[in-house]
Formats: sequence, C-alpha cells, structure tokens
Amino acid sequence: MTDKNEILERMKYPRPQMIRDNYRILNEDWTLDGNPIRLPFPPQAAASGYEGEIRDDLSYELHFSLRLGWHNQRGDLIPCPLTPQKLEKKDSKTSSSPVRKKRILLHFGAVDQYCLVFLNEKLVGSHRGGYLAFCFDITDALEEDNVLKVIATDSLSPVYPYGKQSKKPKGMWYTPVSGIWQEVWMEAVPERHADRLEILSDQKSALIRAYDASGEIISIDRADLLTPVSREETGESISKGEARTSMSKGEVRTSMSKGESGESISQEKCSDGSILIHFARPHLWSPEDPFLYRLRLGIGEDEVETYLGLRTVSMEGGKICCNGEPVYLHGLLDQGYWPQGIYLPETNGAYLEDIQGALELGFNCLRKHIKLEPERFYYACDAMGMLILQDMVNSGKYDFMRDTALPNYGKLNRADDEANALRLPGEDEIERRAFFEQHLAGTIDQLRNHPSIIAYTIFNEGWGQYDADRLYRLVKKKDPGRLVDATSGWYAQKLSDFDSQHNYHRSYTLQARDKPLFLSECGGYTLAVEGHCMQKKRYGYGSDKKNPAELQEAVERLYRDIILPAIRQQGLVGSIYTQISDVEGEINGVFTYDRAVCKLDRDWMRALAGDLQEAFHETCSKSDKKSVG
Repeated sequence: MTDKNEILERMKYPRPQMIRDNYRILNEDWTLDGNPIRLPFPPQAAASGYEGEIRDDLSYELHFSLRLGWHNQRGDLIPCPLTPQKLEKKDSKTSSSPVRKKRILLHFGAVDQYCLVFLNEKLVGSHRGGYLAFCFDITDALEEDNVLKVIATDSLSPVYPYGKQSKKPKGMWYTPVSGIWQEVWMEAVPERHADRLEILSDQKSALIRAYDASGEIISIDRADLLTPVSREETGESISKGEARTSMSKGEVRTSMSKGESGESISQEKCSDGSILIHFARPHLWSPEDPFLYRLRLGIGEDEVETYLGLRTVSMEGGKICCNGEPVYLHGLLDQGYWPQGIYLPETNGAYLEDIQGALELGFNCLRKHIKLEPERFYYACDAMGMLILQDMVNSGKYDFMRDTALPNYGKLNRADDEANALRLPGEDEIERRAFFEQHLAGTIDQLRNHPSIIAYTIFNEGWGQYDADRLYRLVKKKDPGRLVDATSGWYAQKLSDFDSQHNYHRSYTLQARDKPLFLSECGGYTLAVEGHCMQKKRYGYGSDKKNPAELQEAVERLYRDIILPAIRQQGLVGSIYTQISDVEGEINGVFTYDRAVCKLDRDWMRALAGDLQEAFHETCSKSDKKSVG
C-alpha cells in the first residue's frame, strides 16, 4: 500500500490522475449573493460559513489577480505561467525569439444543477448536471485583475440526476447541495494539449490514449516510468527513446529497454497516436497489493503525470475475479455525506480515514451509492486497495410504495418501461432519458482509469428505470473491462452480470436464480449513540438496538444465518451492508455521522470477515474439483 503521506501529498492536486506542473486553487474570497462563502463547500454546509438565503438561483462572484497563488505539483509557489494575452502579443513584437503561447483552463469539480460562467463580463461557458467535472478555456477573457461570476440554478429538477437530495430532508432523504460544491481551479496548458486520458490495462500491458477538448485522439510521444524503478519493486524502466521509422495505417513504432535487473519492457506507438506499454515482469494491482505505476507522458509540448494499475476484472464460473482469482465482495454502502460539508469532508485525510476504517473492519469493498465523489476519493481507493462499485446518479421521480415498500414484500417483477404515473410529462421525460445517458457516458469517461472501480450500477430499486437491457449493452460496450449491475434490488430485466437482491427482512432466505447471486444491500440496523446524533427524529430499518451488544448480535445473525449459508449453498458472490456511517437522521451506520465512534467491535468484525472469505474460498475449491472431475 502507498504511504499515507504520499497519498495526501498527491491529493493536494485537484486531479491526481492527470497532474501538470502548475495549478492555482480558487476557493477563497468568494461571495454568494453578496455574502461571503468558503468554497468548495455548498451554501447549505456549515463549513461554507454562508449565512445568506439559499434560493434556486445563485450568483457567485470572485475578484482575483492573475499573477498570484500559482503552485507547482509539489505545492511550492511559482510565478504565473502566463501574462494576459494582449501583453504576450506585445512582448512577441519586441522579441526576436518565438513566444510559446499558453492557454489558461478554468476547472470546476461540480456545480449543481445548471450554470453560466462569466469572466470580466464575457460568457466563457455553461454546463448542465451537478456531478461531473468540466472546464473552459478562459485565456481570451483574462486580464491582470479579473472578476469571475458564476450564475447557478438548482431547482432539484428530476430531469437531471439529483441523488438523495431533498428540499424536505427526512429519513433516507438528505439536505440538498446547491451551486458550486467542488473545487474551482486553474492550470496553464499549451495550445495543443490533452483534455483527458483513457487507460486500458490488463495483466501485462496498458494502452494509453489522449484526447483533446473536441474528443479527437492526439499523439503521445513518450511515456517515462517515474517510480518505482528499483529491482526490489519491479526491475523495470521505460525507454525514453523513440524509433525513427515512419508508420502507415495499422503499423506501430516500438522501443525497448532494460531495467537494472535486466528485465525488459517495450512501448509501441500505435497508428492513432496512442501508446501501448508491455511489462515483462508486471506487478499487478489487487486489493491485497494495490501497486500503482507512475508515468510521465509527453504529448507534444504538453506534459502530464499519471498512474495506472495492471489488473483484470471478470466473471468466471459464476465468481467475481480480480486477475483471474475469485474474490468475495464484503462491502459497505457508502453515500458520501459529512456533518460539516454535506457532500464533502473538511479535509482530504477524512477520505483516508473512512477507507482505512472499513479496511480495519475486514471490508474490501465500498458501494458508492447514487453519488460521484471528487477524483481524490477514487485515487485514495486506488492507492489503498479498496474495491469500488460505482452507482450512476438517478434522475426521475421516486415513489416509496412502488419503488421500495411493495418490492420489499415480494412484488419484484415489473417491465421497466411500462407506462406509469412516475414518468415525467411529455418532453421532460424525453429530455431526462437523453441527459441520463449523456451523464452515464460522462461518468464512465471521468472514472474509467481507476483500477479500484470494478463495477457499475445503472438503476437502484427501480428509481428512474427504463430500457435497462439496452443501457446494460451501452455500458458494456463503452467499458467492457468492468461488471455491470443493471438493476440493483429488484425489477430485473434480462441482461445483467448479477442477480442483484436487497434484503432488509431478517427471515428472508436468499435464493440463486440464473445469474451469480449478489446481495447488493442488507442490514441497516440502527443504534443511536448519544452525543453523536445530528437530529432528534431518527430513522433506520427495523427496531432500534439499545446498545452495541444488541447491534452486534443482530449483525452476527444476519451474516451467520443468511449470508454464510448463501455463500455455501447458493454461490453468493458478495454482500453490501448498509452502511458505513450514519447520515443526518439515519442512524444505521457502522460509524457515527461524525466518525468518532465505531459501533461494532473491530476484532470481532475482522474475524467475521475471515469466516466469510474462508467459506467463499472453500466453495470455490469445491467448484474447481467438480469442474476437473
């Protein structure tokens, strides 16, 4: 596992998967509707310090000087990498040497739900959807002193993904987040630069593509291995040389080198400009050994640092496999809520504490539930070996009776695109579905390079569900290297990699059907820890437990009486317990909302995890013997 301090150091940069040697954070000195606000926190969060009214339409403003506050990737202050363009042009007339033009990109981690962005009264761009990162080239609008304005509109429209947000939070519905809720930052780039990377890896090689802002592939000139380079770790290095032969369509350029141990690897320059790296002695990424290769890519004048993990994910013999080895998903539901920041923790270290807390209890997986996190979270999971099941963020209307109550009592079958009262009226439903698919594709593009993410969930408990089979095929085509839970809980159609069931009724017996059985939600037992509850009115599933001993007894019955037999007799491939922490008034977390108290005994939980894994691997061994016989 990567050292904690090294992880935190890389997390200073807003986008750990694609680092350049300059950036500037713009979180300070904002106002919202004339009142001070501390970004990146939403105005509803105590950490934002905002004391004004929160309306559907929000007006943010920031005054900033171009020259101040720039850092390199180590966090050291550096000179501004660009003067305003008009000065740059003036300088070029008086200088005999050519001026290398830079562009300034303005990044937003997320703004909910729609926004217009103005710089010095010039519109530089707009964006829809509250969960994906986006950026604008603001070079032509920059001055020495600047006024940045963001007009955000957030009506919690069901046309757009909105997750568990509600204007009337209670129970399993939580405080909404409006407007800017992730970091705002800038970076300087060459005119021709990479907008995003696509990394496709297996157990021996990695194919890396770079795309510009228009979506076209741009050529990668070289890939240099940064660390580790010692014999003890890999014995490998990547050649900085480049073959001088020309290529026609379908041909590749190859260069090879040897590391200190004599092990060679090669990189091939493909005809479309991508680069294919072969590792002679690959060090695989796995939950037990989350090894990451760090690379520096040369893309014309652009240079970025990235990382990758070599691993495969597959379903073999009805078992989830990482690198061909069966793995039981012993997981927690993770909704990503925090008492002071709502959608964000107050520090990056809090992400590590959540992940480490789950690992110490014996869990190896988090189901990121109906929310996308800042990229820093996924990097921490990559570095610490925590497997992730990533939900898509739902849109559309929700009905408790139809989507939750009746299915929990056995009404599990429904055609997912039948006419029903929950469809939005007319054009709104058409727009909702089109945007959901756009957002789904954008989610995959944003997250696909993280080795920790092994599966996607498209729909949860029927909420917003339509055309599940078609969307399963769409996701598998776009990202074939991951598994897909098309319909988590109920309302299953024909296509999915799992028979995904939810069980919040203790007497329910799990029964496998025609696909690998996956208990994608269970438990949810409640325990109030006085002094650590956010609200007087509390919510959970079933009767409240009076003390930690009662809670532990209930958890043991769940795993001993339902889950362990299902592993041995039904081939259960994983189980997700609800949930990692309390959320506002919902008190069914393993940890309290402030993360100050763990409600379950750590040693007992680790022993239970060991029993689950032992039963699972015994089942795998029996299956192997039967197949051999």
